Formats: sequence, structure tokens, C-alpha cells
Amino acid sequence: MDEFSASYKHHLKILTILAVITILTISILEYKTKNVNICIDNKKTTVWTFKSTVGELLDKEEIVFPEGGYMNLKFSDRLEDDTTIIIKTPKTYSLKLAEKVFEVESTEDKVGEVLKDLNIELSDNDYTIPDINKKVNPLDNIEVVK
Repeated sequence: MDEFSASYKHHLKILTILAVITILTISILEYKTKNVNICIDNKKTTVWTFKSTVGELLDKEEIVFPEGGYMNLKFSDRLEDDTTIIIKTPKTYSLKLAEKVFEVESTEDKVGEVLKDLNIELSDNDYTIPDINKKVNPLDNIEVVK
């Protein structure tokens, strides 16, 4: 009692093989594809990539690492799924210290962090304008009062 014709069985075999190949291909692509978060100055972008290192991904995305910038990973670090790359670009501030004014650069945006980045330590009696915990914008003035 052969209910199906030979032609139908042949088509069913081909469709089954194609379905298996499709499932395997999708599985391999999902395995090789990495979800990577790129955060540049607190602006987050998520990309899917086949690239294997941080440097390769930045090249592909045409992201130029700024001179004097900060990145939490090395260019040679391998990418894994859910990797987060943090890049901070340097910002210019005006720093008044002992009646002298300097133009300085830092990747940080809070007064205390800028001073720490510049290796400036405060004594117990020193204070800053604006307050040490305040956020500052590029080109803002920071004064250290001794």
C-alpha cells in the first residue's frame, strides 16, 4: 500500500535536506556573530559583527581612536558576544592653579576625576571651583584654591 508516489517522496527528501542545511547555516551564523556595544563619550551603539578583534571592528565601523583618548580594551583583544567597548575622547579644560592658568586635556568629565587624571592631589584644606563632585563641560574653568 504505497500511498505516496515516488516523485512526492523524492521532493520530500529534498525539502528535508534543504531544511536541515538552512537550520545548520543559521546556527553557524548565530554562533559566529557577536553582539558588541560601542560606547563613545556615553553614546551607546550596538552592532552585530563577524570581526574577531577590537581593532578589526573599529576599522570596519570607521571609528578613529583619538590621540590621548581612553579605551577599556586593547586593539588586539578578542571580541566575544556582549562585549562592551568604552571610548572616551579627550576634552580641553582651563585649569587655574596657584594664580596660573593652564589649558589641560582629560578624558574625564567630573572635576575630581579630571584632577586625578592630571595627577593633581588636594590637601585637606584645598577646594575646587566648581565643587570636586560636579560635572564639567569642555572648555569650562576649573580652579584649585589652596
